[in-house]
Amino acid sequence: MKPTISIAVTALVITAVAGCGADTSAPEATAASSVTTASAPVPTGADLKGTWIQAGAGYAKGAPVTWENQTVVIEKADGQGFAGFKEYKNEGEPPQKENVDGVIGLDGNILIVDDDGTFQGRLIDGKIQGQYAEVGNDSVAMNLEISRK
Repeated sequence: MKPTISIAVTALVITAVAGCGADTSAPEATAASSVTTASAPVPTGADLKGTWIQAGAGYAKGAPVTWENQTVVIEKADGQGFAGFKEYKNEGEPPQKENVDGVIGLDGNILIVDDDGTFQGRLIDGKIQGQYAEVGNDSVAMNLEISRK
């Protein structure tokens, strides 16, 4: 084999072998590409400041439950973080108030925690949609929608 052809064949083999390490069908590759092509900008904490109304349905302590007209107020925001409170009234109980803290991920996912539970969701068409959960004796699993008041 001539040296020029040998070098070309070696370069081709090295290129082919190097390309074998990249698995573009892996879920990570697909997820990464879908995040970078998203057209909606990622909101900031300041975008969520204000008063919101929370409603949803799910299960609490093994029974169906519906939440309506719960108020969520985002008072403070800094970068991707925010804080405030939520107020609600359960039947037969006095009004309750809980602190909320939240953060928006680089992918647009919103995480909010209160005194005993966690909400995860996204801002979709001006509404925060997602799921809320509490564990233990007061277990709750809810689909929620939080709309600006």
